[in-house]
Amino acid sequence: MPAVGQGQRAGLWETRVSIAGAAQVAPVRSCVAADAPLHSLSLWPANCTAAKVRKTTAGIVSRVECENGQPGTLLIIQRELSGDLARQYRLSTETLVARAGMQAELAQSFDTTSRYLGPCQGTTAKRCPTKKST
Repeated sequence: MPAVGQGQRAGLWETRVSIAGAAQVAPVRSCVAADAPLHSLSLWPANCTAAKVRKTTAGIVSRVECENGQPGTLLIIQRELSGDLARQYRLSTETLVARAGMQAELAQSFDTTSRYLGPCQGTTAKRCPTKKST
């Protein structure tokens, strides 16, 4: 299981986004630097309060509650990272709306899957840098 601060493997990655299993856009390919941090579990809007990131048997989960400007209403966002940051991983995101005195309702759910394709070919160090030692 990957550590929370660990970055994905350097090289060419393909990312796909789906909602309810249906692809939303064409796959995106990008060259990732060595040990580039994976911020998906820790970057949130300013009006959100984050719970501690925790490990599960499937991977890593993060959750936040965000004020949305309507009294008694919270936006809850939960992300779960599973897989292997060296070859393939999935980031599942669920957004719920919680109103005072009511059960939270699912507002949106989507998955982002990324898979390693190989080294960045024909790129300069500037486009696909390696981690510098300090």
